[in-house]
Amino acid sequence: MVAAFDLASGAFLWAACAPDRDMVLLDAASADAVWATRIDGPSLLLDARTGNVLEEGGASAIPADADRAMSAPGVVDGVLISGGQDDTLVGRDAATRTVLWSRADGHPYYDNVWAVGDGAVYVDSWGADLTSGIAAYEAATGDERWRLAYDDVPASPWHATDDRVFALGSDLWVLSTDDGSVYWSTPYGDAAMGGPRLFGALANDTTVFVSFTMVASGGD
Repeated sequence: MVAAFDLASGAFLWAACAPDRDMVLLDAASADAVWATRIDGPSLLLDARTGNVLEEGGASAIPADADRAMSAPGVVDGVLISGGQDDTLVGRDAATRTVLWSRADGHPYYDNVWAVGDGAVYVDSWGADLTSGIAAYEAATGDERWRLAYDDVPASPWHATDDRVFALGSDLWVLSTDDGSVYWSTPYGDAAMGGPRLFGALANDTTVFVSFTMVASGGD
């Protein structure tokens, strides 16, 4: 239900498994722990170094400096970002709500899954010729920072830190926020029987954590 990889090299570190089919969402990750929500079971607190379950169904406090999942992009460098799967990506002045820019080709993978960091927003991008890929747009101006074709990186942006974008498909792809170059990716490819599939990513200073689902979500 959750796996961990070395942030620098991509080396596999550990996996924590559930006995039943489930959907697991990552809520936060710190140097010591990972907070996860099971849709069909108790919330979990995992040891960030081993994957061992430290607590079930509890409410351990999440430290202020933990990496958290982003359900809405909010304000970035004075610009309020909005958009969705079926909505245009728009940047507005946070104080006046004046539209500063819009990108009709940019869409987050889900309405509540946003990858924002290093002054940019990272989304799926659909070209006029229906080609798709990942694009990075400057939060302040909407200018395109970089673009990758889906054939080169078959994944969608899910989360971003200061210098890395975590994109999920059948594999985890770790990209540079600066130019989209690939630091590393997992080598697994399409899963047998259609699952499990990746369904979340968070990181601390040394490790990236991904969660999985064996059940369908809205739109699947």
